[in-house]
Amino acid sequence: MIDMKPIKRNIAEKFPDSLLAMAILQEPDMISESDFLAKVPVWLLISIKTRQVQTTGGQ
Repeated sequence: MIDMKPIKRNIAEKFPDSLLAMAILQEPDMISESDFLAKVPVWLLISIKTRQVQTTGGQ
């Protein structure tokens, strides 16, 4: 099992109003390794897409 509390705390401090924070903060405090590994690519995609919208103005 992976303790999500430190990850959630870090994301909440660094990106408080982001879509990434909303996605990660809704996760339970403890998740299995397989769930974590399945979700990391989704979280990375959210982060990348959010940055693209911010830097290109959504174009």
